[in-house]
Amino acid sequence: MGQQDNFSLTQQKEEIYAYAQANGYKIIAEFGARVESASDDMSRKEFKRLYDWVTTEAPQKPFAIAIRFINRWSRSGASSITLLQEMVEKRGIHLIETSTGLC
Repeated sequence: MGQQDNFSLTQQKEEIYAYAQANGYKIIAEFGARVESASDDMSRKEFKRLYDWVTTEAPQKPFAIAIRFINRWSRSGASSITLLQEMVEKRGIHLIETSTGLC
């Protein structure tokens, strides 16, 4: 509950939008913004929704997925590397950590 109680989800969203605006990116969809716990990525409803949208439903391929902190990307350890590699190498979609600007 801490992410909702101390407004960090709201703060993360605001910072992601500020980063996008400052760097000329347009946010075309939002995912997450709710507290979820799960043992793997695909059992996280919002992660699965993001993955499905990016891989099959998006009207056009997004340039990147913006995330405040890279450690919030995945819960699956080594499998997260595979997911990230698929996004970048296979699909050409970057993952941008907006707290540092790393891509």
